[in-house]
Formats: sequence, C-alpha cells, structure tokens
Amino acid sequence: MTTFERISTRDALRRSRLPEQAQVAINQLLAVANRRTDQGRKVASFLLSWWSADDWGGFDPRILWSVDDEIEQSMLAVLLVISRFRAYPDSLGYGVEFRLLCDQWKDLMRSE
Repeated sequence: MTTFERISTRDALRRSRLPEQAQVAINQLLAVANRRTDQGRKVASFLLSWWSADDWGGFDPRILWSVDDEIEQSMLAVLLVISRFRAYPDSLGYGVEFRLLCDQWKDLMRSE
C-alpha cells in the first residue's frame, strides 16, 4: 500500500465532500507530480501553487498548452474544485500528499 492509499478517517471524510470525478482528477495529478519528468514538474507547480502561491509561485495558465490532454482535463477539473469549494488541499483531505509533494520538489523548483 502506498502513502497515497493510506488516508486517515478524517481525511476520507473530507474527501467525501468532493465529487468522485474531482477526487480522481486530484489523485491523477498527484501521481503525475510525483514523477521527475517535465510534465511532473509542471503538474507539481500547478498543485503547489494551489497549496501556497506565495511560497511556490502562481499558476501560469500557459502550462495547459504543454501537457497531455488527459492531464489538462484533470487540471481543469481541479480548477473547478478550487473555484467551487474555495478550500486548500489540506482542508479537502490531501494535506499529507501535498506536504510530501513539497518535500519532493522544494530543491528543484525553488532554485529556478
């Protein structure tokens, strides 16, 4: 079982507020963001700007032009989540995953 499959009961309850399609999109993007690839970096940048734009920089919408269609659709689904729920990832049950993502990318992205 991976870290992403082990979630607390509290986080599971928070996630249950989200439509299934939104959960799938977030999970797909987290999986991509954990890869050390160009698309992984772009997706991590997108997700981490949601986590803290002040610390990680704002989202550049031109990223949507340079990712695969499936990733683009997931990013658009997450933008709807951000808009409709007006919440940070941790309040939606994704705090653990986003803290791990911060740790993974902190040296690479902050040095750019």
